[in-house]
Amino acid sequence: MQVVTQLQQFGEFMSLLNTHKVVALDTETSGLDPLTCILYIISIGFRTGEIFVFDCLKLSSKEITYLVSLLEDKVILSHNSKFDIKVLKVQTGIMLKLVDDTQTTEVLITNGIGNIYPSLEDLAYNYLGAVLDKSIRETFYKNGILSSLTNEQYNYAGEDVAYLFGISDEQHYKIQRSKQDLVYSLEMNLIPVVADMELEGVILDQVEWLKLRDANIVELRDLVLDIKGDLLSKIKLEKFPTLYDFIVKFSLNPGKDSGIKFSIKTKRDTEMTKSITDKDVYTDFYWKLFNIGSPNQLKLILNYIGYDIKSTGEEVLSQFHDDLIEKILKTRALEKKISSFGENFIKVINPKTGRIHTNFMPVGAASGRFRSDAPNLQNIVSDERYRACFIAPEDYYFVSTDYSGEEYRLAGAVSHDEVIIQSYIDGYDMHVVTGSIMNNGIPLNQVTKEQRRLAKTFNFASLYRSTDYGLSYNLKLPLAEATRLLKLWWDRYATLSEFAKLIDEFIWKNRYSVTMLGRRRYFAKDEMFTDGKEFFKFKSKICREGFNHIIQGTGADVIKLAMCRIYYENPFGSSLKIILQVHDELCFYVKKEIIEPAKAFIEKCMLEEEQKFLGRIPAAVESKIAEFWCH
Repeated sequence: MQVVTQLQQFGEFMSLLNTHKVVALDTETSGLDPLTCILYIISIGFRTGEIFVFDCLKLSSKEITYLVSLLEDKVILSHNSKFDIKVLKVQTGIMLKLVDDTQTTEVLITNGIGNIYPSLEDLAYNYLGAVLDKSIRETFYKNGILSSLTNEQYNYAGEDVAYLFGISDEQHYKIQRSKQDLVYSLEMNLIPVVADMELEGVILDQVEWLKLRDANIVELRDLVLDIKGDLLSKIKLEKFPTLYDFIVKFSLNPGKDSGIKFSIKTKRDTEMTKSITDKDVYTDFYWKLFNIGSPNQLKLILNYIGYDIKSTGEEVLSQFHDDLIEKILKTRALEKKISSFGENFIKVINPKTGRIHTNFMPVGAASGRFRSDAPNLQNIVSDERYRACFIAPEDYYFVSTDYSGEEYRLAGAVSHDEVIIQSYIDGYDMHVVTGSIMNNGIPLNQVTKEQRRLAKTFNFASLYRSTDYGLSYNLKLPLAEATRLLKLWWDRYATLSEFAKLIDEFIWKNRYSVTMLGRRRYFAKDEMFTDGKEFFKFKSKICREGFNHIIQGTGADVIKLAMCRIYYENPFGSSLKIILQVHDELCFYVKKEIIEPAKAFIEKCMLEEEQKFLGRIPAAVESKIAEFWCH
């Protein structure tokens, strides 16, 4: 290992670089935010065993930029390479676009049965039997900003690249055996796309965002008061001889923060509550101590007024279709909005850029779909008021383009179901078609919006193998009606039904499912069952998830291919930037002056990539253009 502290030491490194196409790389930084962290070390290793540790505290910014520029035409072998190339982009302005990421590759190899985003330590041990000591890592950030580095830190940094070639060789053998070469290439091409997308970030209108939070707080407060009043009106206070009986019945024992200075936990206070019969005191206790957020208190009161329930979970309460329960469920939705879409978003706005930079995980789900966290920008409530808070920079538009009915189109294509294929060729809306089927074959032009909405829910529930019990629950239908409609649906799409049966047999036998591109999802083989019912439940789950993987996973492949196509073929430079991926939707910042040709370019790339998988079914996308996120 050679430590490099000045440009004059680059000679041997550059000589080796000229003879190697692939280099192993790792960075050591002061933190995990590529936009604000300090770069301490760039470690680079070669297949022939040489390792160079570049001390970035002693190299100038020009020397670091020169070093990174030398790597632009090299394949960068790294673990969690998205972080490394983001750090180097921030430091030098250069995005390294040829990557081989051992972390992502491992996810493809063990998808469904392995750890999401395994560590380098795990891979070094599993593949090579090497034990890495990661305790030195914290010395880079534990004691504040470093002014110099130690030999121990140099050695640690060098070790991080020492095992990458050995790991990669083993991984590539497994990728080839599982015939995932195309998926591997796609995921590697995607990493720089996602890295630039994360660095770009999104702008949030903080004022409007907090107005929504405040409005929800007021609405929740008023709704809670309304519910508590409604419940109290149904309680017959005269049926409780003493305050003690009332407290015990509804578990209203005061806590430390209640403002009430006694508790029935003590003998003295118990005797006092047994002497109180004033119903106004009962009422005062109720208003101060009853909390609809308490599962126990709520269950006791609902049981008392006539609801036969054992819990207050959403699945249980949603079986009751009355105003009181609807209001209770609404409080939970409001609480979620307040907690999920409130100040936490403001807190993660980057102080350097003034934008939100989420963390996208391109293989975060077993289907191959993206996940997002810190914060989750794929789970923004569909309420247009929230979406409108995500705005475009000055002179830019916010463009949202999504695939129309993609999963149903893919289901028709992969199964070769002629009914679905012909329906799309004829330009029918499949949810309207199903709406007609569900309503005794009424003409398509008579299907209402509400009937279409229910049909859409029915379509996806059926496609993804819901049982009649599940449909009955989700659509609020009698079980017999759900059974009838489900049979009608599968009879209508008979080829899709037969395809699903054949796929079930394949998945159960081989314990993996595969997308049209070749992305695999594996399922566990060794299970113990106590009875036949448990076995059937397990088998049904595997077959259902495996079938879903074919459709949803292929959809994930399609949009990733489109992202790479748009990114690498972008003729507009910084005037068109990918900023978000939300399942079948892509969002962009586009300069106003090029909006029409940019929109045409985006749609062309997305349509052509989807069409490769659809055969005779026409691809379809929809775009929305505004100065904020329209959906």
